[in-house]
Amino acid sequence: MFLMHKTKKLEKVKSPAHAGNRRLEPSNLGELTMSGRMKKQQLYYLFFANFAILFVGMGVFPILPLYAIEFGAKPSFIGIYLAITYLSITIGSMLTGYLSSKFGIKSLFIGSGIAGIPVLVLMGYVQSLWQVVFLTSIIWFVGGIGVGLAGVFTGYYAEKKDRGKSFSFQSLSSPVSAIIGGAIVGYILEVYSYQAMFIVSAIIWTIWPALGLWKIQYMAPVPQITPGKAKLEKKESLSKSFILILAITLLAALTVNASRLGLSISMESLNFSAAEVSSTTVAGGIASIPAILLIGSLTDRFGRSKSIALGLLLTVAGSIILVFATQLWHFWTASAFLLVSLATNGSVTSALITDMLPASELKNKLPLTNTMRYIASIISFGGAGYVLEMLGPDFLYGAAAVLPIAAVLLTIRLNTTNQGSLPGQQAVPKKARQTTMVSQEQPVPCQ
Repeated sequence: MFLMHKTKKLEKVKSPAHAGNRRLEPSNLGELTMSGRMKKQQLYYLFFANFAILFVGMGVFPILPLYAIEFGAKPSFIGIYLAITYLSITIGSMLTGYLSSKFGIKSLFIGSGIAGIPVLVLMGYVQSLWQVVFLTSIIWFVGGIGVGLAGVFTGYYAEKKDRGKSFSFQSLSSPVSAIIGGAIVGYILEVYSYQAMFIVSAIIWTIWPALGLWKIQYMAPVPQITPGKAKLEKKESLSKSFILILAITLLAALTVNASRLGLSISMESLNFSAAEVSSTTVAGGIASIPAILLIGSLTDRFGRSKSIALGLLLTVAGSIILVFATQLWHFWTASAFLLVSLATNGSVTSALITDMLPASELKNKLPLTNTMRYIASIISFGGAGYVLEMLGPDFLYGAAAVLPIAAVLLTIRLNTTNQGSLPGQQAVPKKARQTTMVSQEQPVPCQ
């Protein structure tokens, strides 16, 4: 009897919460230490952190060519300048997993935000063009890290049943920042100066590291122990699915960016004013907000692959509209379809990857979807201009309507059988809960 009693006590000690220095899986921690209300608070904090980053990315970015011209940049160099900014954000996104492993995910999140503050201020006081390019590269590099890590945090805190809705909510920061950022930046430039614009941008940017310091919590995941053969089979299956998701993301971003570039050029050729061209982004952003929320709810109810396919078909519709577009409302409609498609692909693929992968792998894999979008931007902005010049807009829009169909076919091959049933995402047995229970009031933060 004594031996049986002692064995039972040892079994209790071996529960996940007491296994040496190992840390709890975020999904289990969420059940044990964080209420649904606290998780929602974390998602709200992440939304505002995303907004702070994208205020610069969406609000200031359209002004960068004009700022470069102030220092003597020619049109040919402006294209190189913008390509460098996308290359910088691509590198930042690619290195997110490595840097977070080296410095710690929360430390990297805070440090990247703090690093951008003085750089933004200095942007208003540069004396030469090379300084503009250099400082912009730093901002976009740390911004790529920030957006990538915000997605990882979202994966940790999004409830399984509302995961699509949670990622869609985060993706709203893009149209919201485009609308608010564009309005504020335009007003400051009209009334004040570039220096004032960059100082205000730095102040808003400060929201990101401030939330990281005082509000956003991080709970380190535990690598899941799986039997050798099952682990190998699951790893091979997930690798194939993950590659398919990256391919779909690349095709979707290529077609959306190419069509958006063609939209501006088509409107210019039809003698629309600059204000009318810029209004397509505002109109598309406003229309995309309710659509993104709706698709976020639908993906939780009807599945990720169907929602991804729907987003891709919206790209097809937007591209076809551009072939026949002659009036302003045509371009508004096309812009709305394209922006909704872009946001849908970003949020739903992130939710799908979070469904498929153990939480411990998110910091390495999830930022790669952003990397694919940035690579697509570099390719499409260069390639679309060439296609427009050599083959005309109709050919460009036709190609943009065909590529998403190829991406839809790829979604059929996606392996979603593991969705929501991965190790580390399962409910903790009742008996284990009793032996691993910790405070319900506060999560366990780790640096």
